[in-house]
Amino acid sequence: MLYSFDPCRPPTVLWAQRKDVVYLTIEVDNAPEATITENSIDFECVKGDKTYKLHLDFFEPVVPKESSKLNTKRVSIYCLKKADDKVWWKRLYKQDVKFHYVHTDFNRYVDEDESEDESSAYPDKGFSQLGMGGGMPGGMDFSQFGMGDMSGMGGMGGMGDMPDFSALKKDTELNDEESGEDGSGDEEDRD
Repeated sequence: MLYSFDPCRPPTVLWAQRKDVVYLTIEVDNAPEATITENSIDFECVKGDKTYKLHLDFFEPVVPKESSKLNTKRVSIYCLKKADDKVWWKRLYKQDVKFHYVHTDFNRYVDEDESEDESSAYPDKGFSQLGMGGGMPGGMDFSQFGMGDMSGMGGMGGMGDMPDFSALKKDTELNDEESGEDGSGDEEDRD
């Protein structure tokens, strides 16, 4: 009897949620678009000798028409609009099991009990929250951190009261000449 081995593997999936959206990241280079319905996501692609396949039934419904996607060279990020923004998802998928390939994206995750002020460091919706627009991530304004206008800061500039080490190099060269070392590193030639 022959046993068949399914070479398909699930891609690594990261997820996070906010009050009104769920972020879902599929970690496959240059991935094709996944099929998103109100209740599930389906993804399949072949990269070299690896076949990736994913089907997840969402914990709660989403609104595919109001959702968006961003494809990068390394990952595909989906911003899925929740159908009911009053429901906080316990997990990404409906099944009450742990899938080894689904992980929490702590860079984007906000707890349910955090206030809206704390969770809205990125006031815009969609991918502007991910720092995918122009300028600083999420259109970040450093003046909100009490730093004022940072436009004139420039680089590090001088090091202030640092000593001048150029004299040290000259002293080292003089010591090498006095000891007869030519700096070539050949110790066999020296007697």
